[in-house]
Amino acid sequence: MSAEEHLLQKHSVKLFGHGTSITLEKIFWTHLKAIAQRKSLTLRALIESVDQERKGNLSSALRIFVLKEIERTPKSPVFPSFHEENIDF
Repeated sequence: MSAEEHLLQKHSVKLFGHGTSITLEKIFWTHLKAIAQRKSLTLRALIESVDQERKGNLSSALRIFVLKEIERTPKSPVFPSFHEENIDF
């Protein structure tokens, strides 16, 4: 991964008619946009759906959402053979 992917970026968004900001690493923002496109949703609609279900901080909830989507995607280009049984600690 490039150093640029780790950079935090602040994004101003309007959710449910109210302005807020989200701070995410570039790689998470990139994946979030790709997920919205794949689901035929606007980025705002996708973020609003995560916002409605979250239990804590929105930025953290978005990171967890992206990771869960990657886990659910068969043969994800990010983790082509990601399965729990393949993880060694």
